[in-house]
Amino acid sequence: MTMTDLNQPELEKQLEQALKLIQSGEQEKGDQLIQKIAAEHPDHYLSLYGLGLIAAFMGNHDKAKHYFEQSITIEPEYALAHYNLGFCHQKLNQIDLMIKHFYLALQTATDEELELLEHVDEAIKEFSDNLPAGITMQSFLKGIN
Repeated sequence: MTMTDLNQPELEKQLEQALKLIQSGEQEKGDQLIQKIAAEHPDHYLSLYGLGLIAAFMGNHDKAKHYFEQSITIEPEYALAHYNLGFCHQKLNQIDLMIKHFYLALQTATDEELELLEHVDEAIKEFSDNLPAGITMQSFLKGIN
């Protein structure tokens, strides 16, 4: 089977393998695998997500933001792309957009993803609890582009 024949679960498995390589200190091997996946699946949301992770790991948060936004355009309910986009906005001091994408990550997360995002859930709840009287999280988010 070539990588062009990969189905969704297999593509996710390949991306997960690349991330494990990166996290274990084998950045170059992980980057190469993500680049290969992206070359063979340039318009797949997971390919774009992987490229965003590489850019974020390299500290290029503007570039990472671009890839995460593209991933979300293709798959609007991919919670991890929203989370990482929120992280990029945090690094770029765009706090309102960080909150928006952390909130969207929580709204679209699977049960498994929610476990990973527990710290975000607590932060968003605290933020929501401290909004001025009469302002809801939904009304706050509507004011953000």
